[in-house]
Amino acid sequence: MKRSSINRLVLAMVGITLPFVAFPDNCIILSHPTSDPAPSVFTYNGVQKVYLYCTQDKVISSSSAYPIDTLHCYSSADMFHWKDEGVALDEQHCASWVAKGTHKLWAPHVVYLKGLYRMYAPDSALAPYNTFYNFMSTSTSPAGPFTPAPSFLTGMGNNVIDPFCLIDTTDSVRVYMCFRDPNSGNSFIRMNDSGTATVGSSWQITGLGNGYKEGSWIWKHKGYYYLAYAWQKNNSGNEILVYATAPVPPTGGITSSTVWTYQGVLMGPNSGQWTIQQTS
Repeated sequence: MKRSSINRLVLAMVGITLPFVAFPDNCIILSHPTSDPAPSVFTYNGVQKVYLYCTQDKVISSSSAYPIDTLHCYSSADMFHWKDEGVALDEQHCASWVAKGTHKLWAPHVVYLKGLYRMYAPDSALAPYNTFYNFMSTSTSPAGPFTPAPSFLTGMGNNVIDPFCLIDTTDSVRVYMCFRDPNSGNSFIRMNDSGTATVGSSWQITGLGNGYKEGSWIWKHKGYYYLAYAWQKNNSGNEILVYATAPVPPTGGITSSTVWTYQGVLMGPNSGQWTIQQTS
């Protein structure tokens, strides 16, 4: 749910895959509190940029955790200078199943697939109230605005959050969604080629250690899948950011039989906060 800009930018954009410990001390967005930053590299109108999607956090009261109802987009050509592209998705424009005003629009991830920019995010449902589902929104521009689909994505169960869409290309194109399942931890499910619906049943990622896990980020490098995730070991203490790897088979693809091996700590814990959370 809550992840730092440093871990996502370093891991996803720079592509460092050797063991290291990062320190989240270089904020790039100072205009307002943000969280769950997810970077993607897109070439739009002939110009390649990093597009950073994140929440705009609001402080309503001390009893209101993570009050978020808009997702913002920022862009950069050099990762030093950032432009505020504005609101990419507003909870008030979401479909009728969303409990608007609950301020629980979290953790976006955007990919380009089949001619559209596709944003995946969770939100709280109107009925059953406070039940979370992942859903998709689309745009013809990486900066949005994004238009939500009328229904949430099925096949993942209830109270799922933190969607990450992996477009895996080896000998063919396979689309997966990794998400936080409250019953089994971080899980995978196949999606159709356009990323609009799930296919088959989901499965739990094994080998990641005991305890609360969320916020997966996945990439491939030199014959291995890399999986970074936030982990509250044995469900106690503050979260740390860790990672695991799995070998890419000759024909590619992730299945329920994929063997993941825990590799070590990347970041954390953050003093005073139980989540891996920093201002972008």
